[in-house]
Amino acid sequence: MVKICFLILFLVSHLFGEPILPKSSIEGIVLNEKTKEPVAWVDIYIHEINRGAATNKNGQFFIPNIPAGEYSVHFTRIGYNELHKHIIVLENDTTILNIKLLPNSFESEAIVIEDHSEHSHLQEPDLEINNREMGRKLGTTLAETIKDLPGLEQQTNGPAPARPVLRGLSGDRLLLLENGKRPGDLSTTAADHAVTIEPVTAERLEVIRGPLALAYGTNTTAGVINVVRNVSSKTNHQINGAFSAGAESVNSGIVSSLNLNVPLNDFYFYGDGSFRKAANVNTPSGALKNTSVETGSGKAELSWQPLWGLLKSSFAYYQSDYGIPPSIPELGHPNGIDISLNKNTIQLEGLVHKPIKGLNDLQIEYDLTNYFHEEFTSTGRNDAAFSLTSQHLSFKTSFEGFSIFQGIKVGSWFEHRDYKSGGLTNTVNSIETSMAGWIYQENDFGPLKTSAALRLENKTILPEEEKVDLRVGNIRKRSFTDYAASLKAQFALSQSWLVQTTLLKAFRAPGIEELFSDGPHLASYAYEVGNADLNPEKTYGAEIGISYDDNLLYFNLTGYFNRIDGYLFSQNTGERSWKRNDLFRYKMVGLDSEIKGVEAITKIDISGALNVSVSASFIEGNLLENFSENDKIIKVNEPLPFMPPFKGSLDITYKWNPFSIIYSANYAADQDRPGRFEKPTKEYLIHGLNIDFFIPGESLLHTFSFTVQNATDETYRRHLNRIKDIFPEAGRNFKLFYKLYF
Repeated sequence: MVKICFLILFLVSHLFGEPILPKSSIEGIVLNEKTKEPVAWVDIYIHEINRGAATNKNGQFFIPNIPAGEYSVHFTRIGYNELHKHIIVLENDTTILNIKLLPNSFESEAIVIEDHSEHSHLQEPDLEINNREMGRKLGTTLAETIKDLPGLEQQTNGPAPARPVLRGLSGDRLLLLENGKRPGDLSTTAADHAVTIEPVTAERLEVIRGPLALAYGTNTTAGVINVVRNVSSKTNHQINGAFSAGAESVNSGIVSSLNLNVPLNDFYFYGDGSFRKAANVNTPSGALKNTSVETGSGKAELSWQPLWGLLKSSFAYYQSDYGIPPSIPELGHPNGIDISLNKNTIQLEGLVHKPIKGLNDLQIEYDLTNYFHEEFTSTGRNDAAFSLTSQHLSFKTSFEGFSIFQGIKVGSWFEHRDYKSGGLTNTVNSIETSMAGWIYQENDFGPLKTSAALRLENKTILPEEEKVDLRVGNIRKRSFTDYAASLKAQFALSQSWLVQTTLLKAFRAPGIEELFSDGPHLASYAYEVGNADLNPEKTYGAEIGISYDDNLLYFNLTGYFNRIDGYLFSQNTGERSWKRNDLFRYKMVGLDSEIKGVEAITKIDISGALNVSVSASFIEGNLLENFSENDKIIKVNEPLPFMPPFKGSLDITYKWNPFSIIYSANYAADQDRPGRFEKPTKEYLIHGLNIDFFIPGESLLHTFSFTVQNATDETYRRHLNRIKDIFPEAGRNFKLFYKLYF
């Protein structure tokens, strides 16, 4: 498949004739708005094409080979307000920008230049976290880093295997990406499987919902979380990078990372590496045994940017050894489980500017990932092993010059997964193939902007052996084909008021493990039984929101509703497995359900030095049917399992250049609507404090962040923690994080 990818690139760039080269560029200077002096080390990011640059010591920047179009350019620099500038790049033209950034130490607000009535925000992420916010909130995992944001939570099975939850949904309904690509791990299949994305190497994070999300999958009911590890081709023509180091007290943890960008004429080299190590987590009730973690990751990337396009290749690895805490004595593994995983990824990417008349950039991407992990008991016995080799190939482009197709984006995507398992697990080895095609379009009707997307996808699962299993059913080839669609509309009531609504129809086919699992999984505290007769789940959703933004005050209120037919989940039967009496039997089911909720956020700039941010989110999930005592499906109205309770947060920020002091409070209400066999959890209020400061220089920028989490050493339990009955959450934690930009 690698040879096919390169062959296609060669044919496109040669057989169709000479490509039309983009001769447009963006250049300019960034100045301090107060002193009018140049600002060095400003990160410049063009979201639509994932291109970036950085200003030199004179505040200047230059980005060549930009296709004509409309873009949102983000300017980010520690010690200044982030600024979003919306621009139009004309054909064969140089767009000159004179940018003025307002000093405002560690301000997390973004200033958007154009009015809502003049620019569509349809292609911008619903939520974006920049580099400095990632550093301030940095946790052991991606989920821990973003868990306190509105609508987000984390589902944990110990500190290492934590996965984000958005609007009550996780697993395959919330697609995790790194640089727009699937990570190629097994984190969606079981609670003990870790997400193989290291947050310390991330530059920014994006949450995408609605039509844009369908470019990545049909199973995006909750949306897409994309972690940007490195921005493509920083064209400031000077070696630059960053070094970071951190430590925390609650687990004697340390973390460090280094990334480097090296320009070599038309070639660019990017490399990064990270290391993380932590001991057992301390809680107010004592140390949580077997929760240590040791992780290493790295990436090397070489790209070539001739005038006609881009060629890029990279290799990345991820290795982690971590523990799963002991269960209660009568369940599964009283001494815990140790997991060792390895992942290697090769990625190739090619882009040709306007290969033929009527087409914009044609982008082709291919990746190959080998993933393997083993699970060991305290005696050293190999309890389970999982292997996954996944390949992805995708194409995407957009039309121009044809009025009927103007602005339409199209793409195709192919996936091949070779799954194997061993040890005590009895999941049948299987091959899974998927293919999809999608189309996306925007329309501008003045104050009304709309976007729509359609994606058609097929998934076929071929087991290595077809057989009839008494618990799983008829194990056989399964094939699923359906579509997902979404429509989004924004209406600008004024320069400050914006109303937005989204309609969604999503589709999620069952996976290999959901269909064919049959065996004990000690690290998940369960005997897992699949269901070979599962049907796909289908979601029909709607959301509506209203927002106000005048730079001093930002307010957003959003309500949403999702009806999910055949909601797929592993249901606790309440019965012990007859094979392993120390484990409860969990059976895969597909039952109708609904999820509804409300999110609100307010940010107030009280003065140039004092800012207040308040957010709240409420969610309710209900099963509309369930199994009766004689295993017949009956109509019910009972809580869905693992639904987060109401939560709210308060951040008060005081800035005194170059210092920033942030007091935070995070509240969660009682969860008195637990699912079957779940226990309720009590409300809690957690206090925190963060102090940031930076030391700028001509060629170096030093940043420091000191954080106190759970300052009062509160004993509390998160409802989505699978081991909350064993131990509470982590106790008081002191964290120090340093980052050097050079």
